Amino acid sequence: MKLSQEIPAATLDEAAFSGLPDWAPSLVVVAIVACAVFLLACLLLLWLVTYRTRDLDRRLRKLDGLEELHALLGRLVSDRGDLDLRRLEHVLVDIRDGQRDVSEQLLRAAESVPMAGEAPAAPASPVGLGERATNRLLAMGYERVQIVTDTPLLDEIGEGDGEILVEAHRQGALHKGRLIVRGGRITDVEVHPTYSTFP
Repeated sequence: MKLSQEIPAATLDEAAFSGLPDWAPSLVVVAIVACAVFLLACLLLLWLVTYRTRDLDRRLRKLDGLEELHALLGRLVSDRGDLDLRRLEHVLVDIRDGQRDVSEQLLRAAESVPMAGEAPAAPASPVGLGERATNRLLAMGYERVQIVTDTPLLDEIGEGDGEILVEAHRQGALHKGRLIVRGGRITDVEVHPTYSTFP
């Protein structure tokens, strides 16, 4: 006679879950599945963070050249530090004034040379004289040019010698003066700002 008897497996399972309700085994299965899903989500999140970190690291490596660019810019600024902007501005003003002088000289030369088929000393018409006076002042950098001399007086000047009184603006300031005409040609321009006449 045997002292111990073997208990069947089904009896053990029933004994293990005998104190639990009927839904307890399915709850254990659900908990295991939930843990597996949670672990899978954690692994996916870890992979995503690693991928994003690598992408960010790759982009930051592209920005490493900024330090070198900053150093090059610093060297360029130090090399060009001897350039004086005021001096450059004065040089540009001198160039502009020289260009105006050249334009004026070219206009004088063009007026003094007769056209082909034209008599050398033929005086210009009064209308042409007013237009030429306006064009001369515009070429010299003046704006809103007005001929003050009356048209009948322009007729007389156009036939010989005289002065054309003008008003014009340059850089916002009013200028007044005269253009000297000799033999129907403009020979000289004397125009000054009005503020220079006051003490």
